[in-house]
Amino acid sequence: MAEIEGVFVDRHGQLLLDFDTGDSRIEEPAAPLSIPADASVIDTLLHRASTAERESRLGDAADWYRQALALEADPIAWFNLGNVLREAGDESGAVEAFERAVTMDESFAQAWYNLADLVDLTEPERAIDCLQRAVAAEPTYADAHFNLAAALEEQGRESESTMHWRRYLQLDSSSEWADHARRRLGVV
Repeated sequence: MAEIEGVFVDRHGQLLLDFDTGDSRIEEPAAPLSIPADASVIDTLLHRASTAERESRLGDAADWYRQALALEADPIAWFNLGNVLREAGDESGAVEAFERAVTMDESFAQAWYNLADLVDLTEPERAIDCLQRAVAAEPTYADAHFNLAAALEEQGRESESTMHWRRYLQLDSSSEWADHARRRLGVV
């Protein structure tokens, strides 16, 4: 299951909603929710992994994702494992998981984006390549345009960065980040 901009998505693309209201009067179930008997083993493992991930039981989540991946390679499961490993502080494991996700699905913009973020400090040109792939896969991915503009600017590639600052402003013209982009363009 992937969490993309606060929305959880299972491996079949089904959106999953979190109805946590933050109301302490609502009691959590004492045990994890059961899976219907007709669900596949892989879906059961992925469900357990996503539940553990939401509960911040990162070790359990990583174990469940790995068990599911041992049965069937799936780019979303690799992406989710990458997120768990990153959260747990295993950046090299996260890089490997994101690399596997994009190897399986070259159009997986969020995986390219996360991979770029992890390699940014040590491999800036690789980060730029990853971000370029993210925006190629999803041209309306505002955050990827923002980070790509910043990375290009850091590498002295001003004309390229200008294009992505402008595209970012087309996609997001009202946030504090838009103000930053306008400052970078000198149009404050």
